[in-house]
Amino acid sequence: MRTKINTLLLLIGVTMMPLIVSAQSQADTLLLIEKCIGLPDMQKYYPVDASGNYGSVNIMQYPVHLNLADGSTHADKEIRVYQRTGIADNKVSSYCSFRSVEIGQNDARINLSYFYDYDYTNRSFKVLSVNASFIRVNDEWNIAGINIKGDVK
Repeated sequence: MRTKINTLLLLIGVTMMPLIVSAQSQADTLLLIEKCIGLPDMQKYYPVDASGNYGSVNIMQYPVHLNLADGSTHADKEIRVYQRTGIADNKVSSYCSFRSVEIGQNDARINLSYFYDYDYTNRSFKVLSVNASFIRVNDEWNIAGINIKGDVK
């Protein structure tokens, strides 16, 4: 009987572990996404209006689905979240598509594609591939490296 109870408690504990880890991972994910959006090297690619103010940063929920609220603000920019079909339906001219988000205990790697200057008439666009790595020091994520390739300005 005692063995069955211990096994049951062990199974409950193992089942609950990923929930605790995913809650921490979710907070880390949102913070790292904010850091990616705020990368100094990315600022020149974001659209600006006639007054020189930044527009929203658009994120396509594909292939990685992020738990971001549409209309939230990160890195002083409004975030607009779209499903795959919403990009074309709304004729979005620039957006981020996160390809992978890997978060370890003290390091993280994020790969994203940033599509911009999308011309729906000619069906042309420019694209950047952004690879960012981060390290955690004293519970704070710091940029360890950035590699941007593609249609760079």
